[in-house]
Amino acid sequence: MNRLDVLAVLKGLGANILLSLALGLIASFVAGYIGVISKQPVAALPLVVSLGIGLMGAFAGGYVAAHSAPQEPMFNAIALSIVIIVIGAVLAFFSSFPLWYNIASFGLVVPFTYAGGYFYLKKGVRT
Repeated sequence: MNRLDVLAVLKGLGANILLSLALGLIASFVAGYIGVISKQPVAALPLVVSLGIGLMGAFAGGYVAAHSAPQEPMFNAIALSIVIIVIGAVLAFFSSFPLWYNIASFGLVVPFTYAGGYFYLKKGVRT
């Protein structure tokens, strides 16, 4: 029995990225928030919004990974969180995010992807 379904994890990652990008664009237009890509210090509110968007993306990704996995949906949701953490660690290396932001984003990715997978299972859709 192969517990890891790479395609399910990739679908979850795609959902995470697409939702995060869409919500980021909406936030940009609504609040005038352009993003946190520069090396300049940034106020806390845009970072909190960015963190919330990323966590919503992680939740959606966990849901999609669990939905897409024919076996072991929660294992695949957690595998997705590891992929997100690795990508986030690489991106954090090249940015100047405050320490609290990095700790919060790395610490909350696993619970949010897990919650997305758990939400999928508790909806009663899984047969």
